[in-house]
Amino acid sequence: MAVDRADLQKMAIEHYISLLAGMDAQAPFGQFMLDYGSYHVAAPRPPRLKTRMPTRCFSNAQRAVVAAVSAGRKPLTYAEGYACSSGLAVCVPIHHAWLIDDEGRVVDQTWQSPETSTYFGVAFSTDYVMAKAEEYGRAYNSLIDDRRDRWRLLNDPSVAAEAIIRPRRDAGIVSMVPGGP
Repeated sequence: MAVDRADLQKMAIEHYISLLAGMDAQAPFGQFMLDYGSYHVAAPRPPRLKTRMPTRCFSNAQRAVVAAVSAGRKPLTYAEGYACSSGLAVCVPIHHAWLIDDEGRVVDQTWQSPETSTYFGVAFSTDYVMAKAEEYGRAYNSLIDDRRDRWRLLNDPSVAAEAIIRPRRDAGIVSMVPGGP
């Protein structure tokens, strides 16, 4: 039985996150992803949006949120987690950031072919993204693997409760964990 690329990407992400959760140094990160993560619906990038700087996914996605709020527009939702790009020769989960539109679809301004990639991550509230942008002087990095605040998001459930948006079930988003969001 042949496994299609999307299934292979999902298996790679699930295996990698499970490995993280079992490693001493990475256990909080992996467990956070298992507790709060979900699959996000891959989609083609809207034609009005251009591809941004490669390898700058956290900056690309957070800057888009900050720019929309600063301009008085409703921002897309910032998400972060692991993704497998169809643009790579091998299926390797990469710590990545992207945006989610109101329909629950991925808007990825970093990768060339987001519609054929697989995304598993956590959606963040705009208030949390804006607070972190203000706190760090708009020096954009991972919000999950945040050394600057000693990984409070991973270690303090009250911070996670304020920062995370639970996805709508009707948006086609599915948790990896039975009984998840």
